[in-house]
Amino acid sequence: LGTAFSIVFIRKTFCGKKSGKVNKMACPQKFVLYSKLYITTLLASALLGMTTGLLVYYWPQDPQFAHCSKSLDLGGIVGNLIIGDVNIARNIHLTLYNPNHRDMNVKETLGAIEYKGEQFGTFLVPELTAESRTLMDGVMDVDFTLLEDESLLQMARDYSENDLTLTVRMDIDYKVKGFGGSEAKWVKTIESSDFEETESSDEKDKSSYSRFCKCHGS
Repeated sequence: LGTAFSIVFIRKTFCGKKSGKVNKMACPQKFVLYSKLYITTLLASALLGMTTGLLVYYWPQDPQFAHCSKSLDLGGIVGNLIIGDVNIARNIHLTLYNPNHRDMNVKETLGAIEYKGEQFGTFLVPELTAESRTLMDGVMDVDFTLLEDESLLQMARDYSENDLTLTVRMDIDYKVKGFGGSEAKWVKTIESSDFEETESSDEKDKSSYSRFCKCHGS
């Protein structure tokens, strides 16, 4: 309907009366020219709008990770490190969410666990493919190394005061199907107070570290 009104407007503008008479010579050429120009502009605008909408809809978004471990024996970790034992059987439970409308491939990623900027634990996230808008869980073994003596003593003091803070960090290389590769960083802070025994399971489920965890068994 809008197009029809526009064509009528163009016809009246360029084929109107001039000195009481219709300008028959100028009308056909101008009308055809400006009609084509209008239709071309209309189609180009519609195509641009559709292309922009599709790009916004499918444009790659970073993968989202969540730390889902409901129990983490920080006391055991600190105690073992204090006596120089790094053969600690611990794992970390992470969930990956692919927010994209296309499948995503995530390359093998080495994660790090740090205390005050000093790395003392690593874990390996294997290469994987996450389907669009789905969750994937993984439980990774953690390999520990010793900190400097001063850092170990400070870690023990922080734990005894329920004020121990660790940082989990990953640099992620990923590729969304149909697009080029991208990089993302994920940093998560873990505090000893997150794992207090007095905290109810309902409160844990609502806490930030488990906001979209698929499995809750670890």
